[in-house]
Amino acid sequence: MKKIYIHIGMPKTGSSAIQAFLALNYENLLKRHVHFPNPPSFSQAFQTSSGNADVLYELFINNELIEIERFIESLGHEDKVILSSERLFEVLQLYPTRFFSVLNRYNFKIICYVRRHDNLISSYYNQRVKNHDEVNRSTVLEYVKLNSHFYEVLSESLKYTSSERFIIRPYEKQQFCGGNIYSDFLNCIDIEVEGDFIFPEKIVNPSLGWDALEFRRHLNMLRIDHDNITNKLAINALLAKYTVEHNMGRPFQENSIFSPTERYEIINSFSEKYECIARTFLGRENGKLFYDDIPDIDSPWQQNEELSFEKSFEICKYLLNHKDKINVEEELMHIMLRGTVDRVLSDEDHLSHLDFENMAFIYTLITKPTALSKDISILQRKLDFWYIEASGLDPHFTLPNFNAKSNDGEISVKIGITSSVSAVIELFYISDNVTFDSKHCISRNLKKGYNEVIININERSAIKSLRLDPGNVEGVYLLHQFEVKVKKLKEM
Repeated sequence: MKKIYIHIGMPKTGSSAIQAFLALNYENLLKRHVHFPNPPSFSQAFQTSSGNADVLYELFINNELIEIERFIESLGHEDKVILSSERLFEVLQLYPTRFFSVLNRYNFKIICYVRRHDNLISSYYNQRVKNHDEVNRSTVLEYVKLNSHFYEVLSESLKYTSSERFIIRPYEKQQFCGGNIYSDFLNCIDIEVEGDFIFPEKIVNPSLGWDALEFRRHLNMLRIDHDNITNKLAINALLAKYTVEHNMGRPFQENSIFSPTERYEIINSFSEKYECIARTFLGRENGKLFYDDIPDIDSPWQQNEELSFEKSFEICKYLLNHKDKINVEEELMHIMLRGTVDRVLSDEDHLSHLDFENMAFIYTLITKPTALSKDISILQRKLDFWYIEASGLDPHFTLPNFNAKSNDGEISVKIGITSSVSAVIELFYISDNVTFDSKHCISRNLKKGYNEVIININERSAIKSLRLDPGNVEGVYLLHQFEVKVKKLKEM
């Protein structure tokens, strides 16, 4: 009877590297009667992989249990079959009953790598920035606690199957059989490491170095390539290449976003659960799951500095020198790079931005603006911004669907805009006035490049309508963000 090995991750424990190794050694594995069906393609350096079990994931999510049985029966007649996908960790977390109601009929083992949380959270932060999420240390900490509590997932599984069904491996280099994750995984499936195995030449899915990561984070805020997966992967691949060429991004290389004290507190908060995992799944009576040294709270530590203009310029130059290797429009590349540098150099009042982030959201521009003036020749959605061409000196439009009932006259408006020229942006509003007029208008200077503007309006009666004049000269304007907030939501 064939044995099915189900590798579920967990996330941020070298899954892409394992999947790249298995794909490279498809034929070598078959010689040893091991089948890795539908191996993923690794056509681009430094890319991630979703593995070879997306079909199984979808079937579990849709509760198609008969189709799952058919899928498993179709996996061939080799002695061993490997299914690998971090998405199956999610299935085990959400639907353990469903998961084991099918698999308990088969000869299976679940392979799960687990990682110490201080390192796991830093790696998650890096990955989420690469994925365009706007995150900080506290939000990613809460995310990991909610979505990657492997103790709860594994413990819950014991209601449906035995611990012998699991192969739990701590994600630490010193605990890897043979000293690397490839030989360690082969050990999990009882395969000897012999000379004909092929190992990936490049680092797979490296964490970005701090400067490259900050560059990516600033680029995320521009939201230019947010909805274009091709551009995103291309830029990320170059940032990964930059990282590796600067001797960073290697597995197990120190890159924590937390101080030694914070790391110690994180580890301590999970210590009892680590002990339970070690005793239950690894048979370690001493309860020691991880062997790496605990951070010394008295050791010196310096928080990573903000991205400097010099480093930002260096990364821009690197990307431009390599732009022929990726399929990104040159104009778009220049806009992204110029906007990122402008963000780094921005002298905006950070306190007002912090105040804005803590306010209550009431409006953002989603649908196409109305009442366009004749001086706007083009206004259209591109990727994740509004592309505006002004052919005259008075381009303007009205913000659609703005609800006067959502405010009492005091609003704050945040505008993120890239301008091809130096100009003046104006925001007109109607409160107790009948039409847009100069008495009810606030203006700000725009520099060439990316700008973030916060405009506060304080009136005695509700703001009923808004009109934006993106600039007062001919040129191209990219409107990345138009968001309105209030100090307190009005009771409807």
